[in-house]
Amino acid sequence: MSATHAVVGLAGHDLAIPLAAIAEVLAWPSGFSAAPDPVAASLGLMDLRGEALEVLEPRRLLGLEGAPPPAAGRRVAVLRGRAGRLGIAVDALRGTRRLDPARLQARRAGPGAPPPRVVGLLRDGDRLTHLLDVEALLDLPGVAAIAEARREAGAARVADRRFVLLRAGGFRFALDAAAALRHEPAPALRPTGFRSEVYIGAVDHRGGAAPVVDLARLLDLPPHIHAPERLLLVRLGGATVGLMVHEVLGLRAVPADRIAPFPGHAVSPTGVADAILRLPGDGEQDAPLLLDAGRLAALPLLRSLARLHDGLALDAGAANDRAGGGRASFLAVEAGGALHVPLLALSQVLPADTPFAGTALPRTGMLGQVALREAWLPLYDLTWLLTGRLGEAGPDQRLLVADLPGGRVALRVERLTGIEHLAPDGPPRPAAGSLLAGQPVRRGGTSAMLDLLDLPALAGRLAA
Repeated sequence: MSATHAVVGLAGHDLAIPLAAIAEVLAWPSGFSAAPDPVAASLGLMDLRGEALEVLEPRRLLGLEGAPPPAAGRRVAVLRGRAGRLGIAVDALRGTRRLDPARLQARRAGPGAPPPRVVGLLRDGDRLTHLLDVEALLDLPGVAAIAEARREAGAARVADRRFVLLRAGGFRFALDAAAALRHEPAPALRPTGFRSEVYIGAVDHRGGAAPVVDLARLLDLPPHIHAPERLLLVRLGGATVGLMVHEVLGLRAVPADRIAPFPGHAVSPTGVADAILRLPGDGEQDAPLLLDAGRLAALPLLRSLARLHDGLALDAGAANDRAGGGRASFLAVEAGGALHVPLLALSQVLPADTPFAGTALPRTGMLGQVALREAWLPLYDLTWLLTGRLGEAGPDQRLLVADLPGGRVALRVERLTGIEHLAPDGPPRPAAGSLLAGQPVRRGGTSAMLDLLDLPALAGRLAA
């Protein structure tokens, strides 16, 4: 009784395979990953919708001569048998044909012909076609154990993951493509007045503004001779952030087994890269470092810049005040003089024209109350608190919403001068009777002392 067969090309022969024994025929994959304990005929594992499928080279199994053709025209036939599913590489797909296995002829294997125990010869009119006995093939020594071992291993997953490859500060990185929104040449950034070596401005995005940071400086990488030339807009932790990078190298699908644990390169102590991608042709030193989007989003500076208001908004929810490279972030302001405020002690920065209710108490420096999220916060002039005189009025004034030990308050300052990321060189040194403390830091390889707003002392003054 005739049945439909798929006819494939293999080593110059037409090979018929019962269609019922073929699960599907696949395009040639972009690559194979190494199989555990492979047989000699194994080409490796390919991804079949997330399942690891071992692919065999039937030339080796059947003793056929000749080199395989270029990969572009080859196919993978997925066979199903009693032992499970396996893929075999074929040279071409010829089509389908109805054949009657009853016409199978016994024969001896000649030079260069498939072995008769696995492949028989079938006459179809004037044509001779080799017929593959799938079960006999799968029962060959070593082959039957493959499907069994894979099934016992729980059908290992090797689904490809998609990554955006990029270059920043002389290093190659990879970021999960799901986090990437778009990339473009470096745009004109919105001036915010809060620029720093890491936070370099804002970019318009869907009617709002997204903060833009220099990725190499954020990760505290060695200086690079060229400035970043591409903006990669990403979604991190629910917020949109722009990363300035030197180059976007493209999108790459990578099997899961090509993702290896981070080998300990001394690149950055930020802890946001804990794996590498082992790509074909790359040495270990050249392997892209995989950025963990979750850890990147958790960096305090990025959490601080996550929600923009007047070019800058801050989130005081971080557990520490570290920026990349073990540094602390400080907002530099002027209020009767230059001073610094711990960045993560602030929850928001409001523009100068923010309305407030004037219930001034001149002798306390209180200007009134400002409404914020349906709550009223006391508003103080920080210059008056520090010097006894009101601060210089003008469009550069800003209101800092600060979380003090006694509660949240708003502090008016004369202007913001930037954000600095410095390595503390010890704890703050409070001064008796002063609202400023000395904060030893390392700046450019040398020791320096910042005038730091002493938040506990300020809370005590306002509660008195």
